[in-house]
Amino acid sequence: MGTKIGWTDETWNPAVGCRKVSEGCRHCYAEDMAARLAGMGRKWLADGPWEDDVPVPGQVDYVGTVDGRGRWTGRVVYRENRLWVPVGWRKPRRVFVCSMGDLFHEDVQVRWLDAVWAVMAMCPAHTFQVLTKRPGRMTEYLNDQSVERRVAVRMEQLRRRWRAEKKQLPKTMPWRLRWPLKNVWVGTTAENQAAADVRVPELVRCPAVVRFVSVEPMLGAVDLGRWTGAGGCSLHGTIDWVICGGESGPGARPVQADWVRDLRDGCAGAGVPFFFKQWGSAAPLLEAGDRCGYDAEKSKGSNVLDGQRWEQWPGTVACAVCGGDVDVDEVRLGMCPECFLNGELVPCKKCGGQGCVCSLGVGEAERWTCHCTTCNWGVSDDGALDYYLETERAAVRVWNEANGGKTGA
Repeated sequence: MGTKIGWTDETWNPAVGCRKVSEGCRHCYAEDMAARLAGMGRKWLADGPWEDDVPVPGQVDYVGTVDGRGRWTGRVVYRENRLWVPVGWRKPRRVFVCSMGDLFHEDVQVRWLDAVWAVMAMCPAHTFQVLTKRPGRMTEYLNDQSVERRVAVRMEQLRRRWRAEKKQLPKTMPWRLRWPLKNVWVGTTAENQAAADVRVPELVRCPAVVRFVSVEPMLGAVDLGRWTGAGGCSLHGTIDWVICGGESGPGARPVQADWVRDLRDGCAGAGVPFFFKQWGSAAPLLEAGDRCGYDAEKSKGSNVLDGQRWEQWPGTVACAVCGGDVDVDEVRLGMCPECFLNGELVPCKKCGGQGCVCSLGVGEAERWTCHCTTCNWGVSDDGALDYYLETERAAVRVWNEANGGKTGA
C-alpha cells in the first residue's frame, strides 16, 4: 500500500503484530493503526457468517494483535497470502518491509523469514528496506551458514507455485541467488544514545550492501561517529545511511534543533548520507534567529533544517560546494559536475586539506587532471586515476549542455 513515509515509496506487511521493547515504542503509530484495523476486522467477522467464496479482508489479520485498550499483545500473524504483493508490482520502488510490526520479532518463525527473503530475491527491481529494533536476531539470521541455501530453495518453491497459478513473474527475476542481496537494505532504530550503543554494534555485523540507522523518534542527542568513520575510525563505512525525525502524534516529545544539527554534521563529516524526515508534532525549542525552518513551515511534517531539506540517499553525498546530491559512484570528488567544472576547491581525499584543484580537458584524448596543493596527491597516485575517469563522460556531457554543445576548459 502507498505511504506518506518520506524515505520509502510503499509498505509491505507479510507479518503484522509486535511488542514494545524500548522508550521509542511508547507512542507507536503502528499500534494505533493496528487498533483501528482490528476494529474493522472484528466488525466484518460479527457481520458474518460469509459464503466461502467471499474474500477475507486484510483487516481480519489484525484481530488479536491488539487488546481491548488498543495495545500490542505480542501476537504476530504471518500473512502468506501477502507474499505475492511486491512480485506483482511492475514499477521499481523502495519498499518498507513490515511497517506494521517487526520482521525480527521473537515469534516470527525462521521459515517465514526465508519466504520473505526469497520474495525480495525474486524482485531485484525493487529496493527493500528492513528496519528492526531487534538487530541481534537479524544478525544471527543473516549470518547463519544455511540461510542462503534455504532462501534459494524457498525461492524455487514459490516460483513453481506461482507459475502453476498462471501468475506473471518479473522478467528480471534471477535464476541464481547472490548473497547478500543487493536490493535489500537492513537497518535498526536508535531513538537515543543508549539504544544506539546496544543496537548499532549488532547492525554492523549484518552482511548487507546498505546498513542504515533510523534515529526516529529522536529522544536525545545521538553520536554515531564510532560507526560512521568520523575522526578516522577504523569502522568507516559500516553505516551507509542515517534517517532522523521527531516524534508525531498525541503526546509527542519535542526534538531539539541542536540534536538534529549535530547528527547531520557528523554524517556530513563522515560522508554518510543524511535524511531528515520531519520535526514532528512538538516544535523544537528555538533561540532568536534560529534558522531551522520549523516555524516557517508551520507543519508537523516539515523537514527544513537551516533553510534546506536534507533528503540524501545511500550512494549519494552532499556536494562540497552547492550542497546538492552527488552520486558517489559517478563523482568521486564529492562535487556535482557543475561545481567540478568551475574548478572549486574541495577537501583532498587523501589528506583532507582544502586544496584539490581540478580541470577538464577539451579533447577526447585528454582526461581529468587533479592534484592536491597541500600534499600533491594526484591522479597518478594510489589508484586515484580510477576515481576521476568514471566522471569524465558525465561531466563532458554537462559541459556541452551548458555551453550549447561547445567544449571548453
